[in-house]
Amino acid sequence: MANVLNRRAVVGATAGVVFTGARAAPANASAAPPRHVTVVSPNGRLRMTVRVTDGRLCYQVVRHGRVLVPSSGLGLDLADRPSLTGGLVLESVQRRTIDERWRPVWGPDAVVRNHARECVLRTVQPATGLRLDLIVRVFDDGVGFRYRLPAQAGLDRYTVTAERTEFSLPPSATSWSLEAGTDWRGDERHYRRARLADVKTAQTPLSLATQGGEYIVVHEAALIDYPSMTLAADGNRPGTLTSELISLPDGGEGPALRRGRLRRRGGPARTGSGRAQRCRTKGTSSGRRCRNRTDLIPARP
Repeated sequence: MANVLNRRAVVGATAGVVFTGARAAPANASAAPPRHVTVVSPNGRLRMTVRVTDGRLCYQVVRHGRVLVPSSGLGLDLADRPSLTGGLVLESVQRRTIDERWRPVWGPDAVVRNHARECVLRTVQPATGLRLDLIVRVFDDGVGFRYRLPAQAGLDRYTVTAERTEFSLPPSATSWSLEAGTDWRGDERHYRRARLADVKTAQTPLSLATQGGEYIVVHEAALIDYPSMTLAADGNRPGTLTSELISLPDGGEGPALRRGRLRRRGGPARTGSGRAQRCRTKGTSSGRRCRNRTDLIPARP
């Protein structure tokens, strides 16, 4: 099965079509992967660094030389298999530049430029042979990353039981979010304003204003046959939130992969075959106003 990205990473969900004349620079694969990989935005002001630390993928986000997101862990758990939060080795790296234009179906702009640097990090867990790809895109005002389980021998059917994405954020930042929960009226409540250190759970988007004047928005996109996430505070690390998948009706804990795509969050996901993909996004800005950008990348059918 070909591993084709059928949706793009966005900060804020949107829909659109690709404008004619879109182009992307050829991908370049490195012969020997470095110990860490840094992806820099087209304007050079925002960068995301990914490295394997003690066998686990971790990332950091820096803007104007200032750390916005300190080292935060990444990974997935699969049923009846060792966790993909450890034992990983970076095998290869592939980079490309994306520069295209597309027409949104709504919004303030008739044509939107989609301009980003992309890096695909391919890892393997030597003890099991399992492979996990991380696809990173860095824009001038935000970053996005996606997990991908490529087609591989021995992984025809599997169940994703949990996602272990961490977001290490300033605990003193002012936040706006909705509390996570199972109440059917949960999405209709007023947004709460609270110090991030006091937030125990949150739905996305989670918006932050730091004491240094930066604005950060954590959100998700391209949830194709994959559960949405909520965020839960790590009781031992103030300001660190970990993704939790929305449960299926049977109460299971994770998404399921079927015919190559992850089903939505939560319960013991249904099982499937093929590749799994999901995208996490983070927008950044500075100044008085924070815009939750919805025009960064087209969502393709």
